[in-house]
Amino acid sequence: PAEVAGCLLPHVISMVGARGAALLDQAGTVLGTHGEIPGLDKDPLGEGPQAAGTPAEDRPSVRLSLSDGWLLVWGSPYTPVFGRQELELLQAVGSLADLALERLRVANRDAELAAVVDASGDAIVSTGLDGTIRSWNPAATAIYGRPADQAVGQPFTTVVPTDRVEQAVELLRRVTEGERVSLETRHLRGHGETFSVSLTAAPLRGPAGAVLGMSVVARDVTERKR
Repeated sequence: PAEVAGCLLPHVISMVGARGAALLDQAGTVLGTHGEIPGLDKDPLGEGPQAAGTPAEDRPSVRLSLSDGWLLVWGSPYTPVFGRQELELLQAVGSLADLALERLRVANRDAELAAVVDASGDAIVSTGLDGTIRSWNPAATAIYGRPADQAVGQPFTTVVPTDRVEQAVELLRRVTEGERVSLETRHLRGHGETFSVSLTAAPLRGPAGAVLGMSVVARDVTERKR
């Protein structure tokens, strides 16, 4: 967020001739500032009970609501009041701020998810609609005895014994139709040994809800079965 603010706020000031600007999150926490921002430490949004005792010139001239925060702008002696053109410019910058912050939130969520997947003790594998393996976590390497570079790009049936291939094909068909499937079956280690596995397969969906592939979480249950 600080980098987003550092990139956008100088442009805000130069475009509308302001003396200061600040980017806040929804809770009023300051994400970044640029220029003169009087009174921000006392009343970040300039609209709380403290605002009554704050000189008018020290209050934000514009409080632009974003999807998850606020853009505050202080006018200068040259632009004490913003007109329609300035407000339209600020709204355009606000849209850019929203987009940048949303991309940052998505990147953070993806990083957290990747950390969870890597730390999992279960094999977590994803495939495309054609059954080609797209991702392979460290636990999958340990359980199947196949490093990721030997698994990614191969068909999912690579880890399935010959007598279970039809079952794997049917599993992919059901998942691509939107079904979530749990079952116990047998899979194949890299050196050819079969083992018992409990798995849950679920659809991987895109932003519009369309199924893009299959996610499989598999656990070696050989010892339990024994």
